[in-house]
Amino acid sequence: MTRQFRLLLLSLLFLSGFTGLCYEICWIRAAGRIFGATAFAVSSVVALFFAGMALGAHYFGNCVQRWKQPLRVYALLEIGIGTGAMLSLPLLTLLEQPYQLLYQAGFQNDSTLALTRLLLIGLIIIPPTFLMGGTLPLFTQFYDTAGKELGFLYALNSLGAAAGCLLCGFILLPMLGISSTLLLIGLMAQGTGLLLLYLLKYDPHSVAIPAAVTAFPDRSFNSTGQALLYPVIFGTGFCALSYEIIWTRFLSLITHNTVYTYTISLLVTLLGISAGSILARLHRPALRHPTALAAAYILNSLFVLLSLLLPTAAWDWAGSSESPVMVLLICLALMFIPALCSGLTFPLLFDLIRQARYSSGKRVGRLLAVNTAGCVAGSLLTGFILLPLLGMHATLLVTTGLCLLLGILVMLFFERGRPWRVRGLIACVSLAAWLCLISTTTVHLPQSYLAKGKKLVDYVEGKNSFISVVQKNGDLTMELDRLWQGKKGTGHQIMAAHLPMLLHPAAQEILVVGIGAGQAPSRFLYYDITRLDCVDIESSLPQVLKKHFQGSWLNDPRVSFIAEDGRTVARYGKRRYDLISVEVGQIFRPQASAFYTLEFYRNAREKLAQDGIIAQFLPVGFFNQDQLKSVIRTFLAVFPHSTLWYNQHAELLLIGSPDRDLAIRAEGVRVLKQNSRVRAELFFGYPGTEEHFLNLPEVLAASFLMGPKTLANISTDAPLLSNDRPVLEYGTARTTYAPQRFKKLFTEQYDSPRSIIKFTDPEAILPKSTRIQEYYLTNGFN
Repeated sequence: MTRQFRLLLLSLLFLSGFTGLCYEICWIRAAGRIFGATAFAVSSVVALFFAGMALGAHYFGNCVQRWKQPLRVYALLEIGIGTGAMLSLPLLTLLEQPYQLLYQAGFQNDSTLALTRLLLIGLIIIPPTFLMGGTLPLFTQFYDTAGKELGFLYALNSLGAAAGCLLCGFILLPMLGISSTLLLIGLMAQGTGLLLLYLLKYDPHSVAIPAAVTAFPDRSFNSTGQALLYPVIFGTGFCALSYEIIWTRFLSLITHNTVYTYTISLLVTLLGISAGSILARLHRPALRHPTALAAAYILNSLFVLLSLLLPTAAWDWAGSSESPVMVLLICLALMFIPALCSGLTFPLLFDLIRQARYSSGKRVGRLLAVNTAGCVAGSLLTGFILLPLLGMHATLLVTTGLCLLLGILVMLFFERGRPWRVRGLIACVSLAAWLCLISTTTVHLPQSYLAKGKKLVDYVEGKNSFISVVQKNGDLTMELDRLWQGKKGTGHQIMAAHLPMLLHPAAQEILVVGIGAGQAPSRFLYYDITRLDCVDIESSLPQVLKKHFQGSWLNDPRVSFIAEDGRTVARYGKRRYDLISVEVGQIFRPQASAFYTLEFYRNAREKLAQDGIIAQFLPVGFFNQDQLKSVIRTFLAVFPHSTLWYNQHAELLLIGSPDRDLAIRAEGVRVLKQNSRVRAELFFGYPGTEEHFLNLPEVLAASFLMGPKTLANISTDAPLLSNDRPVLEYGTARTTYAPQRFKKLFTEQYDSPRSIIKFTDPEAILPKSTRIQEYYLTNGFN
């Protein structure tokens, strides 16, 4: 094999890892876009991705000796993978029709719906991932017949995956979007396969020689060791994915979770695996001993346990930062060493099975298949059984205990060069160190972090986030992943219900997306409505609200709680509503920006009844001016009759309709005066003086900032936001909270309250409304 051809082959293996990670990231986002971003939807993609690879590794590993030119088969697989990637998004869109039929037939929150999601995603993802699973066994069969270079090949493939993670997660998705990225990497994979086929035809050095069946020295494993070999390989994959899920949860306790968090954590993991594989290759004679493999498991277990159970003050430097650089440093400190140990295990495990009389490709195929099957089990069991039943702390102990057990088993039953007493002593010392760590720590996850700096009243480990009830400065508040969601006492959030209802007092059927502490949704029940559907991705919220936040309103027969991604209800639900209220804050959180896209607004419009309106909570402090203008332009594109209103703490309300002008009319004023509950509750104002109390219609009118023409003027050149290109999600992850940046914009361009007053002669109340509006503009964005 010439040096040039060898470099080309290694480049192709790097590229294979690169495209594979791009596929995974794109498919996770695409499935979330169509089926929602619930924990089940995301875990389903990850599990199916690994399941397809496990099946492919097993099948092609077993068949690898049949082919005289394994590289030719490898090239055909790359072409097939690229084709599958390019077709995946249109096929996923096509196959969502049966899902919509089931959803509208009333199968929400039912196992039938969950299985349908799994089946539909599997039909798209399994075929290309099945082919992906065969690439490394085939490549190894040609390139590495003796198994000496496996650590290097695995490291190179992992480095390609890290490059794919970095480039796709930071550049391709925000610049090109999901569909264009899938098209690009699909063409890259096809080009790789076609180039290799060309070389196989014209380059005599590329003709493969069938790998010989090579006998290796017998390590004289006893029967117990032989029986434990593949369970150890399975357990390795299980622990790797279980750690990844636990790390993701832990990161939300010490830093704010953004779109960069997942990408950076995955990048650090892949870099650690690559470093471990390279280390195994560079020091192969010393590390091929089973003691090295046992040490990798034991150190992995102890380091993960130590880093997560350090005193909370040890992570103070993280500072709940949203900065990608800080997230990178946190992930390096938390994940790199365990990932390096994981990288060591793969080539060292391969050494354990080298005595088997199989070709190199078949051994790699078996190792990959069993290890990847363990990854599938780790993803599903940890996410859906261990964490919900045991909680984060106990799950950490189970996973690290299992990893420690793997190391002890390898030491006791695979290491034949040391006396039993030495192996037993190492096992006892390792177990004692693990027991010492768990018995002496003062940290309990997640309580110790949720209570940091405040009094923790209660908490729930939800399926997607930590829900905590805390007391600070005398206020009882609710937090999700330590981010403020609302308080027990009456606050400005109630206006997200009162204002749209007074603009559209005839509304009967209401949909609320994101219920928070229940302030806004409960206020809709003050009005004469017939139905209130409350949608939130966290199924545990109702029990928290009923226990701590006067959540008895959830028992009202008009109320239905739907534990689902709000986008799914807007996309597939068959009911129409007079009013849709979208109350999703902390825009930098993953998938939150999807509620500000053209696709979501179009779906919401389809769910509006005649003359229906939509109200969206707009946390402007999390936007910069360009991002806010894009949100406004996207909203106007679907709801041309739109208005912008001031709310407390620089939090605005964007209220629009596809077919009716919005104004404060006599019907709304009549409700304000005659509905005693509404009038009494609005007996407050943002400055706190009686002149500003919101139960006066002229004060309510003063909250008006802009009408459709002014909104269109300030946003005319802004790009539209779409699910396919998540620029808002990436942009807000880098934007610091600063509502004062909008003071100049709103003080220079705003509309008089005159245009919104349709209940009396505007001139009679205009001076007061104008004076209060000026107060909001002057003091509301500081």
